[in-house]
Amino acid sequence: MKKKNLQAPAKKKVAAKQNAKAATLLKKKTSTSTSKIKLTKQAEEGLLKAYYDFWESNLSADMKKFSSYLVDDFSIFGSANGEVFFSKRDAVKFYTATAEELRGKAQLRNRKISIQPLDSESAVVREESDLYVLIGRNWSFYGHARISCIVKYIDGGWKALHQHASFPDHRTEEGQQLASEKIEKENLELRDAVKRRTVELEHKNRELAIEAAMEKVRARSLAMQKPEELTEVAEVLRKEMGALGVEELETSSIYIVNENETTECWYAIKDVRGNNKKLVTDHMTLHLVETWVGREMQKFYRSKQTRTSILMRGKNRKEWINYCADKSSVLQGYYGGEIPERTYHLLKFSNGFMGAASPGEISPESWDLLQRATTVFSFAYKRFSDLQKAEAQAKEAKIEAALERIRARALAMHKSEEFMEVAKVMREQMGYLGQPELETSAVHLYDEDADNIFSWRAFRLSSKTKGNISFGFFKIPKTSCAIAKEFVQKFKSKAKDYTIEVGGAKQVEWYKILFRLAPEVRDAMIKSGTTKEKRYYHFSKFTGGALLMVTSKAPANDAIELQKRSSQVFDLAYRRFKDLQKAEAQAKEAQIQLALERVRARTMAMQKSEELPAAAALLFQQVQSLGMPAWSAGYCLWNDDYKKSVTLWMSSEGVIQPPFTAPTTKDALFIQMRKGAEEGKTLHVVEM
Repeated sequence: MKKKNLQAPAKKKVAAKQNAKAATLLKKKTSTSTSKIKLTKQAEEGLLKAYYDFWESNLSADMKKFSSYLVDDFSIFGSANGEVFFSKRDAVKFYTATAEELRGKAQLRNRKISIQPLDSESAVVREESDLYVLIGRNWSFYGHARISCIVKYIDGGWKALHQHASFPDHRTEEGQQLASEKIEKENLELRDAVKRRTVELEHKNRELAIEAAMEKVRARSLAMQKPEELTEVAEVLRKEMGALGVEELETSSIYIVNENETTECWYAIKDVRGNNKKLVTDHMTLHLVETWVGREMQKFYRSKQTRTSILMRGKNRKEWINYCADKSSVLQGYYGGEIPERTYHLLKFSNGFMGAASPGEISPESWDLLQRATTVFSFAYKRFSDLQKAEAQAKEAKIEAALERIRARALAMHKSEEFMEVAKVMREQMGYLGQPELETSAVHLYDEDADNIFSWRAFRLSSKTKGNISFGFFKIPKTSCAIAKEFVQKFKSKAKDYTIEVGGAKQVEWYKILFRLAPEVRDAMIKSGTTKEKRYYHFSKFTGGALLMVTSKAPANDAIELQKRSSQVFDLAYRRFKDLQKAEAQAKEAQIQLALERVRARTMAMQKSEELPAAAALLFQQVQSLGMPAWSAGYCLWNDDYKKSVTLWMSSEGVIQPPFTAPTTKDALFIQMRKGAEEGKTLHVVEM
């Protein structure tokens, strides 16, 4: 006796209920199709995201997520025998039991998805795609899938009501619903294999083309040595997308977000203004907070999203294009009088995001290509960043070595004449560090003299990269010209670093002073014909003075930073030098006082004039001990004839000489001696 299937009536009842529900929705669709129902852009984007997640959770056997997208009375007509269910519980039970067949082993590729709204809260999602399965280590084409899914917006999210999936029957010809004749099994299998192989080869060829394109964004990215080359990466990305048939993209861009809240953008765009429609590239620095589009980009970068699309229309689009045109001349007048709507499609990586602009939405394949390009670039950029860090560390080591040489020479100073050596070392080290525009390194002291700036210099024209460096010292009168006055004014200001541009009438006036004080500078500049070219004097202050570099072009940031750090090093050395000078001055003063005391004691002990030669000999010894290369020292006493003669007690080279009388009216030396005495001078110097 056969066993009755007690569940059959119940299943038929549920099926009838589901069919009635689907029929109602489809009837509603038919009745409203003439009104052209459209979902909002936000609803459509949310639906697509939910649909992708729904299938991703299905193929990855994430049953918890998969279950969250199903209503309780969810129904499904699948392609496998027995894959027909009329409840969420039965569907989840079946897919949980067969999870290992799918987990990591099935992929939908070349997906073409369309959405047909049924009303403002429900729609039919249709998809045609290719199913690939992992056999061994290779992904193989399994078949062409047709999927339809009825969804509804419930409690803040999209839920699946009904789904149907099938694979076309390869036994039927076009125009047939069923195979009318029995085909031999061998022929059927052969035709099926040929079709499978043909599709597989087509997709493999497409995949090879994509990989070749990716290998080019990869090779160019890995070859980067400096940030400026990112424009070339953006150009290669745009070219390869075009070669793959993704003509919907207008622009490809790379955005790097800096720590200082600025964003660097390198882009490539097809120039539609000319006949050739060639690609043009450029770079611009953006402050994203200054425009609506930029703020949307910043919001995306700071979110947990990995990709987004930003629709730019109306005033927001116009604001963005005008803002970018101010930053990049390539975009000035690009669209003419009318700026069309565009959509930015962005994908995030560790330090920024890649973007592509198009007239509207892009296909799933384009999204996939952009995702793969972003993945490739992200890896290359990480390597590039590591390379930059390594280069920065190497450069920092070179700078530290240069600073150490400057520090060592500065700390070795014992007298002011050695400032020349410090200027020389500075000029050499800045030249080694690659500052081709550098001409002069100098040390200026402002507090040593009330009327003059003391300047020690090391000079060589920037055009003479292998010529000899000349050295010199001069005093610049503080009020001699407008430039000198500006030197003093800037030094007295609160600025620690500043640049003075020297050109025009001020330069002519200054060069009259400079060329008189520094003949070798004058000769070199006249010979090279550069006397009328503008110069840049950049100063970095330290206690009592400033380090100076003179350049033929605006000084580079690296050069400015190096001099700034050098000034900090020099400040310490200069303070030590001044302390050393004070100590030496105190020691010298003590030595002078001791010598004076000896002379004073000897003269105070004299009882008669005959002792003056001995006192003169002591004076000679003490003067020599203080470092004066004296030839003779002694006393001169005026006679009682109104200074017409003088009596001298002298010691020549330490030998006591007999006193003698000399007239002050004949010899030039004695005439000047008497004249100085009559003028009341306490110190009188005669150069012979």
